[in-house]
Amino acid sequence: GTLRPSDSAHRRCTQLDGLWAFIADHKDDGHASGFCSGLPESGRTPIAVPASWNEQLPELDSFLGPAWYERTVWAPLGLTPRQRVSLRFGSVNYSCEVYFNGERAGAHEGG
Repeated sequence: GTLRPSDSAHRRCTQLDGLWAFIADHKDDGHASGFCSGLPESGRTPIAVPASWNEQLPELDSFLGPAWYERTVWAPLGLTPRQRVSLRFGSVNYSCEVYFNGERAGAHEGG
């Protein structure tokens, strides 16, 4: 199996599993609509992560287009400017872009 980060004297791990806000971007206009700075209240659907939207939402059974997820995350108590926060995604279908407070934090392509 894959080694996963674990808590230690120098690292705190927080699981982000659970319900996230989700919007399927049928028109592929999420960037132009400002979704990277926050999803609009209308059109959001709560969705369980980790899991496939194709299995959770029958109307998206065969949808393979772009989608947006959003979750509020709080920085660990006592985090200093010299420390860093890492996000690890256990599964991305093919590609993703990650935004944190509206700023692009990273991307991945290739499954």
